[in-house]
Amino acid sequence: MEPISIDDIDFIDDYILDGYGTYNEKITNTIKEILIKEGIPLDTTYTGKAFWGMKEYIKKNDIKGKNILFIHTGGTPLFFDDLEGLTNEF
Repeated sequence: MEPISIDDIDFIDDYILDGYGTYNEKITNTIKEILIKEGIPLDTTYTGKAFWGMKEYIKKNDIKGKNILFIHTGGTPLFFDDLEGLTNEF
């Protein structure tokens, strides 16, 4: 296996909105969709925003027929912190 060079890594921050802790209706809709369809809790600060950003990147770049791995890094406690606001939108 070849080592990965720093030149092989693209850092894309197109989906951070207005920065830390900000989210929008598209992110909350993504969180609800994944919770209902897959049973996976995502939070609005980290994993939900990252998952939404990944989906937007895939759409924008017309990526099809590829295996994509999303690593859920946690955030479940934040999901429960956000739950009151999210349930009002169900």
